[in-house]
Amino acid sequence: MQIDLFVKEVSDFLDKNQILLEEDEVISYSIDRTKDFEPKGSVVLFPKTTEEVQKIVLLANQYHIPIVPSGGRTGYSGGAVASNNEVILSLSKMNQILDFDSSLPAITCEAGVITKQLQEYVIEKGFYFPFDFASSYSSQIGGNIATHAGGIRVIRYGLLRNWVLGLEVVTGKGDILTFSGKLIKNNTGYDLKQLFIGSEGTLGIITKATLLLTKKPEDSIVFFIALENFNHVIECLKIVRKSIQPILCFEVFDSSCMNLVCNKHNLNNPFNINRNNVWYVLIEAEIQNEKEEIPYSEFIELIYPISIDILYSTKDSVKKGFFRYREDISEAVAMSGRFHKNDVAVPMDVMESFIKDVRKIVIEKYKEYQLFLFGHLGDGNIHVNLLTSYDKGKEEFKKEMAQFDFDLYTLIKKYKGSISAEHGIGLLKKSYLSFSRSKEEIEYMKQIKNIFDPNHILNPGKIFDL
Repeated sequence: MQIDLFVKEVSDFLDKNQILLEEDEVISYSIDRTKDFEPKGSVVLFPKTTEEVQKIVLLANQYHIPIVPSGGRTGYSGGAVASNNEVILSLSKMNQILDFDSSLPAITCEAGVITKQLQEYVIEKGFYFPFDFASSYSSQIGGNIATHAGGIRVIRYGLLRNWVLGLEVVTGKGDILTFSGKLIKNNTGYDLKQLFIGSEGTLGIITKATLLLTKKPEDSIVFFIALENFNHVIECLKIVRKSIQPILCFEVFDSSCMNLVCNKHNLNNPFNINRNNVWYVLIEAEIQNEKEEIPYSEFIELIYPISIDILYSTKDSVKKGFFRYREDISEAVAMSGRFHKNDVAVPMDVMESFIKDVRKIVIEKYKEYQLFLFGHLGDGNIHVNLLTSYDKGKEEFKKEMAQFDFDLYTLIKKYKGSISAEHGIGLLKKSYLSFSRSKEEIEYMKQIKNIFDPNHILNPGKIFDL
């Protein structure tokens, strides 16, 4: 078999501890956090250098063997799934921080560095990497970049691609490309590195990255606000934009989320509210004037008339307690029955109408499901989760959720939004790519894929089919 010949040649330059063949362990590397696909990789390889990655890719081209790049496998779109006997190329042994430059400031590291490890390293140096995800303790920097991961700080720091100063990648052809390095300004034609950010491992394998850093945020205050309806949420955001700078995050969730988190984690509603249709907002902001007894008192005065109640604190323990209600939503949903996740975005000026339409669809067509809405609303990103009991058969559940996706994405298309705000396309959403991208755009994407990966060996079947 071709795979046996491939592994034999790979063993000429990889040690035994860099090749994993045991079926049970290979299966664990064959899946990310999606549950929709049968994991079935053939072998896991653990290169330690960019040159070893290159040799693997060149051999894969020679034998026409597909490769699935693998990071922390924390994604929700099937982007790291190996389901067709692919070779899995794990970056986990390429985990060194290579350079720190306080003058830029910037840090250069290998792709397999754990996100939290990098964050802690730069904080010790007096700086800050401003991207924090629920998966930071297991996600890897290369995967963050390849999926263009988001998180709660986008409203303050912008998108991850703006913080990627340089990349080293091995293309699907086996070429090693090095982009930009430490140059802030480089106006010499197309910025090709941007193509690899968010490409989900379909164009090349990221092996190194140079990332810009910033100063650590000052002390912060967190406001926890209960609001009567979603219109007041939008008004709250408008007031925040005018009266608070800088905002670190603006998170929102509905009363269904609050009730479920309180129930599953034995918490009390801090507002002592027992009714539904309430919306909750968490706002974190840097404190600019430490002499103020109550920071942003003007904001409190402006927001008070439209709020049910306002809580706020500058104490770390209290702030962490506030954020539990938002951070524990996904876990609470996951432990409550059969659940289905969607990560979408629409323009802010139509968000209220969009949410009304989503609720209408669920009420009219999915009566056996509970709807949970939450997300990073400050950047137009909302998570749409549905939950039903385990009494619902698995196949029936999958069929109904496929229909729900079609209904939801049809709505997204109507509102000129995105079917994926931060989780990517992968295997899970590729059938719906045309709901957010034009036929012409998709054709150009395919042509770009053909340039960098002409034999289609890198993460085949992800984003679109060729």
